[in-house]
Amino acid sequence: MTGSRLSEVDERFLVEMFEHCGMESECQVSMYDVGRKLGLDRGVASRIAEDLMGSGLIELRTLAGGVCLSERGRELAQRIAPVKDGEARFKLGSRPIIDESQQEGLETVLAEVKSQAAELALDFDSLNELIVDLKTIAVQLTSPRPKTAIVRACLQSIERILQRGTAPRVLEAVSALLAE
Repeated sequence: MTGSRLSEVDERFLVEMFEHCGMESECQVSMYDVGRKLGLDRGVASRIAEDLMGSGLIELRTLAGGVCLSERGRELAQRIAPVKDGEARFKLGSRPIIDESQQEGLETVLAEVKSQAAELALDFDSLNELIVDLKTIAVQLTSPRPKTAIVRACLQSIERILQRGTAPRVLEAVSALLAE
């Protein structure tokens, strides 16, 4: 399913949920609160939520209207959500294990770091440290349960290295991953 198959209000509902929960798979929100933020009454919010549940994009968590994004819903919302200046789409989060969607975001940012590495104008030791940190993260991502603490420590080291370099956009992406 693509975003174009959803009505505009369905997309706004999905994006509002995504903006509330981000990539956190266990986050839930009241469908009525989401509807209220969009200026919808309870009945309309309920119908939209039912349509999105039928499409497999959100899941009902509580009988009181608590819903969460399904994995497919997070992926779609992430594609259609507008990105605000200075805002990261991906955050590492505080859970002990990195989930698949966080892994994908991490890999996207790391690919950007790698592509800019030659242009960073780093001394040999800093460049070597950057390479080791990137390899450590890559090895951790091969684990069936990649540890957030290990990846966070490497990203903090990468952030410090990038502060000495000449790539502010890459530094901003790494810093945004670390933001809570």
